[in-house]
Amino acid sequence: MNNLFKKYVKKILSISGILSFSSLIKEKIGNLFFLDKRVSWNGERLNSPVANIHLFRNLEKECFTITYNKESRDCIFLDPNEDVTVDIKLSGKAQIRLSFAYEQKPNLAQGIEVSVDNIKKADLKYVIPHKWHHVAFDIDREEITLNIRNTCFSKIAVAHPLIQYEEIAGNNDVPKNIIVLLLDSLIRDSLGPYNSNVKKYTPNISRFFEKSFKYTNCFTQSEWTFPAVYSLLLSQYSIGHGLSDTRVDFDVIPLDSDDTLAVHMRNLGYTTFAYSTVRVFQPAFNAHIGFDRFFYDLFPQSNQTHREICHKAITQLQQNSRGKNFMFLHFFDTHEPWINIEEIEESMLDNSRNTDPDAEWRYYKRGQKDTKGEPIFDDEGVKVLTERRNARLWNVDLSLQSLFDYLERSGEAQDTMVVICADHGCKFMGWKQPLLCDTRVGTPLLIRHPKIEGGTQKELVESNMDLGPTILKIAGHNDKWGNGEILPPFGTERHKYVISESIYGNLCKIAVRDEKYVYHCTFDYNKKYKKIKLNRMFNQLLFERQKEDLCIDVSEKMPDVLKNMHDFLMSHFKKYPHRLS
Repeated sequence: MNNLFKKYVKKILSISGILSFSSLIKEKIGNLFFLDKRVSWNGERLNSPVANIHLFRNLEKECFTITYNKESRDCIFLDPNEDVTVDIKLSGKAQIRLSFAYEQKPNLAQGIEVSVDNIKKADLKYVIPHKWHHVAFDIDREEITLNIRNTCFSKIAVAHPLIQYEEIAGNNDVPKNIIVLLLDSLIRDSLGPYNSNVKKYTPNISRFFEKSFKYTNCFTQSEWTFPAVYSLLLSQYSIGHGLSDTRVDFDVIPLDSDDTLAVHMRNLGYTTFAYSTVRVFQPAFNAHIGFDRFFYDLFPQSNQTHREICHKAITQLQQNSRGKNFMFLHFFDTHEPWINIEEIEESMLDNSRNTDPDAEWRYYKRGQKDTKGEPIFDDEGVKVLTERRNARLWNVDLSLQSLFDYLERSGEAQDTMVVICADHGCKFMGWKQPLLCDTRVGTPLLIRHPKIEGGTQKELVESNMDLGPTILKIAGHNDKWGNGEILPPFGTERHKYVISESIYGNLCKIAVRDEKYVYHCTFDYNKKYKKIKLNRMFNQLLFERQKEDLCIDVSEKMPDVLKNMHDFLMSHFKKYPHRLS
């Protein structure tokens, strides 16, 4: 009776337009708080680029992305009694892993039959709904015909087959494993390898990367997480892919490209794996494209932290110990305001202060402001926030110790390249600085190569642009990819200038750097059409990099430098005519 009543009420509201109006309000409020259907994606089916399903490409079936137990997979759906047949070519002895899940709770027994060359390999029955179920079998032939049949009365999801090779093909100089550790919102001086005063907070990172390549002149392409991470995955500038910050760009178009770092790594024979706890790095935006396994949680709401990421990473390395692994692990724990204080952090902090980091962050942001309304933190605020960051880094470092220890004890460290990087720098300072200053976009970059002893690299580096092409070259990819250059010492090209961008609302701010100077300017930006208005440029400023924190304009003293950087910027824009108006 109650259900019948609700049905008629819903119909009346719909007819009157009240329901549609309330849905509109809900959508707008949801956008404001990152809760729209793309961002708060909670297990619903999402359309996914068919190009990502390379083995299922010719089946003429619609592809979706679904998640169970926080693991996202690209899938096709099989109706009751439907089957699919796929011809697979292999380049060596391999293990094929299949995953299945049920779209809804079944009323009758569920069943899945898997055959290879007409020989039955698996017959699953009475399995649990809304959970991934895995089947694995070894293959020692170059070509097989795989058949998957749904023998039940309910629709099932079939994840794309995962092929894990036993033998590592190619040059022995190619690392078996490549692991990228992206620590969100981190400046260079917050890590021990760059600053001896903080080694006590990152002892394991300092030890493990003692003989790594340390890049001291590294700059990110954006100071917002969303564009910066996708610049890394695509090796494109922000104005190239057009992604800005979701707080002002609600109508974000999900990534729809098979030209990603993960796709190329998979084509090189690597099993690709990612885990993220960040709002903007999730299947809602198609961040999972190219990753065979993609785990996603929202920190801090999900309570999944650095510990769970490291645990899942170790599990993946154990499960695919015979094959190659490319892993992208994105830690949001290091991003302010460091919510959810842990016990070890409490022991480091002064408990007489406000123990709510979020409240403290808001309090210090209400302090002084410059003429443009940007916060200037006082000395006490910077001290408190620095202590909180160091406490959280200590926790992350302890979790990373488990990953480093596993690599060393299992012997995998001898054939594993590990990278530590950041998407952008930190934003709290005790002085007035322009947007895109060194502190905000200067980031750490450490590369531990298993067969090459590292050293300090002082050349200009565009971290988000250059890292992807460098990883591909080290992994055996010989063609040029993306807009970046190969990092020294792995490549010969060097940057004369580096560019950082901030597209936020109706403004596009640009910073161009060389070894001594930084050139800042601002353009009007049409966020609807994602175009820069070149005829609306203002706030041209030239600073010495060593004195950038003092905001001393040297434009009149260095007109030639100003002109050269301006000319370089104009030539940069010519590469993206579709972004100009």
